[in-house]
Amino acid sequence: MLDKTIIKQADVVLLGYPLMWSMSDDIRRNNLLTYERLTRADGPAMTWSMHSIGFLDLNDYEKADSNFQRSYASYVRAPFNVWTETQSGIGAVNFLTGIGGFLQAVVFGYGGLRLKIDQIEIKPTGHLPNQATKFVLYGIKYQGDVLDLTINANSTYEIFVREQNPNSTVPLAYQHGQDRGILKLNDRLSYPINTLLIIRPSP
Repeated sequence: MLDKTIIKQADVVLLGYPLMWSMSDDIRRNNLLTYERLTRADGPAMTWSMHSIGFLDLNDYEKADSNFQRSYASYVRAPFNVWTETQSGIGAVNFLTGIGGFLQAVVFGYGGLRLKIDQIEIKPTGHLPNQATKFVLYGIKYQGDVLDLTINANSTYEIFVREQNPNSTVPLAYQHGQDRGILKLNDRLSYPINTLLIIRPSP
């Protein structure tokens, strides 16, 4: 029955991201592969961004990169590089949902960020798109602080504390394995890629 079903856009794959529902890697991979096959070929762009994030989480970089490219290459129209809802150009023009999906693949996929109820988690894989060797996300705002994330492909990542909230009475704490502390202005924290950094309000 499922093999004869065609869906318009990502649905089940959203359990993995952004919902972050607990499941095994095998189940998540099966979801991605099954619904990639069942999704309408001319569906909206943001579908393939969600597939890209899912495959990045599974360290399947070839599938991640192909879905990332699929999320924009056929949807952006010259001369102003405006996103359209479908590959044929029919539907909404300047399609913000598709653009949003692309940005999520950059920030939460290749950037490795996850927002939780009480903390932000950073765990870049170090794999970057299109053979890039360095990747910088400027101005990540969290609890009033402003952080910059630099990822050096296949080596390290760094968090730089660019601004701090002058009105905050609760500083941000960080944890990376046994390394713990309070974030201070102009701090630079550098760690190996594919390792987890947690930042949360200090208890």
